[in-house]
Amino acid sequence: MKRSVVKSSIVLGILVLFVGAGIIPSTVGIIEKQTMVTNPISRGYIQGLIDNASDGDTIYIPSGIYYENVIINKSISLVGENKDTTIIDGRNIGDVIHIKADWVNISGFTIQESLYGYWGQYGIKINSNHCTISDNTFLNNGEGIFIDHSSDNKIIGNTVTNSLRNGIYISFGENNFISNNTALFNGLNGIKIGDGDKIIITGNNACYNIDNGISIFDSSLSIISNNNISYNRHEGTGYCKAGLVLFDCISNIVTNNYISSNNHSGIRLGADWDSYNNTIKNNMILNNKYGINIDNHAHCSHVYHNNIINNEINGYCEHHQDIWYNYELKEGNYWSDYKEKYPNAKRIWFMGIWNTPYEIEGGDNQDNYPLIKQWSNTKSKDMQGVTKSFTLSKTETISNQKQDIDTNGWKSDGDLMKVNHRNKANYNLFFLRFLERFPSVFPIIQQLLGF
Repeated sequence: MKRSVVKSSIVLGILVLFVGAGIIPSTVGIIEKQTMVTNPISRGYIQGLIDNASDGDTIYIPSGIYYENVIINKSISLVGENKDTTIIDGRNIGDVIHIKADWVNISGFTIQESLYGYWGQYGIKINSNHCTISDNTFLNNGEGIFIDHSSDNKIIGNTVTNSLRNGIYISFGENNFISNNTALFNGLNGIKIGDGDKIIITGNNACYNIDNGISIFDSSLSIISNNNISYNRHEGTGYCKAGLVLFDCISNIVTNNYISSNNHSGIRLGADWDSYNNTIKNNMILNNKYGINIDNHAHCSHVYHNNIINNEINGYCEHHQDIWYNYELKEGNYWSDYKEKYPNAKRIWFMGIWNTPYEIEGGDNQDNYPLIKQWSNTKSKDMQGVTKSFTLSKTETISNQKQDIDTNGWKSDGDLMKVNHRNKANYNLFFLRFLERFPSVFPIIQQLLGF
């Protein structure tokens, strides 16, 4: 009897060891990440799944914090359970995710803490084509999303904030699509294009960035439309300062954007070498220092059907070959200060224009067909309700040099600028989402804070 009990115990013990060794390791990681509420940690979990995947696979990642630097060299889809609770943290080491294969899709993550020095790395770096990055949150990266010498990629519906440099940056490539992203509180530009052609930038919020909202350099045949570009600070020392900058650009179209309350120009069109044949139409441009600002190296621009309202200087143009109206339609722009400047002008009602041209400051340009009423097809208010909301508090910088804080609570150090590293990122993101969910509180906040 005793021998039977001993044998039974040994068999039971072996079964327990077998079950523990063979079954638990294959499931506990997922279950734990779904149920733990205190700082679940994984090192190499996602990379291991990618290494064992094949082209065309979809990998689902449960909620948790994954401290990894991931390399994707296969055509896969990587999907997080919830972008607020499925976090890939780069530990301030290199890129968080580096995509080296075509046809990669990533969605549903918070991607944070890439190498954060001034020449730091990226939340996601793309060296491939036909990739889609959608519905993610990027926090505290050197650059949020970087597309390098790559084409036919889509960046859709992401929130990119607190990047040291640019929120979204494309350097070389064509046919890339940037849509419905929110780029706020980034240290340089919300969105930057350098040497990229046939780019579509549409439906984005590029606001409260330290330098410019959207900057486009050496681009042609691109379309910038339906964006909200507001409250950008332009603290950098660079030549171009604007909500929207086009520099050394050829044959681009800027249309139906809402551009408001930027510290310098609403739209800045300039060149080191040459910019020409760009079209600026159907935009709402208000409450900037300069409404539209065109320098001497930009020429043959076509500017019409814009509502240019209550800027300190509504229009400024140094080159005489720019055209501030549509000649075929005999229609120009709406200027909020027209009646003040030309009190004796007469209305040509059947054409909807004034009989006296509007003189553009800076040279000998004029709008020959100034509109009597605002052009009706421009975007008349903030998009997605993220701009008329709140001011920023003091920021940290990445320089050891002595800083001065101005009356608005900002520190400046030329281009070396960073918004609220670490300690304010979660607050900004929470406040942003709160305001998007409850837009009716905007007037109350504005009244309380006095802006």
